[in-house]
Amino acid sequence: PLAIESNFFSRIAEAPKSSIKVGASYDETSRKMLISPKITFKANASGSYKMAVVIVEDSVTGTASGYAQANYYAGGANGPMGGYENLPSTVPASQMVYNHVARTIFNSFTGAAGSVPASNAAGSTVTFNSTYTHPTSQDVTQMHAVTMLIDMGTGEIVNAEETPVPF
Repeated sequence: PLAIESNFFSRIAEAPKSSIKVGASYDETSRKMLISPKITFKANASGSYKMAVVIVEDSVTGTASGYAQANYYAGGANGPMGGYENLPSTVPASQMVYNHVARTIFNSFTGAAGSVPASNAAGSTVTFNSTYTHPTSQDVTQMHAVTMLIDMGTGEIVNAEETPVPF
């Protein structure tokens, strides 16, 4: 974790290849979300790109043993990690709160086939519509839609945007 900071600062300084704006709606009665991200290319882009949308939930907790967390930072041997170095090698479920828990991903974790054309002129836009009806066990007030533009040639997520739900 200590090595991530320098990589983050070098990457955040790069100009994005696209911008992402998300249009979305939510119907409380049906629990149905309609997510319509629009990607605008800032420069000509060709190659194999795909769009992926993930619905994530924060503040997920549970008391079953499956909610316990293996802790490889216990005892501090792997360095500091936000206080986890002071916790046991298995953190009890009662002490865990999970954020960014993926609840669904549209089409595939590698993106939706055909969601982005092979050739995109600067200023061109691409829209991808997705719907999700969440179960009553999920807390919509803790959810976000994460839209990603993936370069399939490198496997890199070249841009992403997170939109809170309800929108």
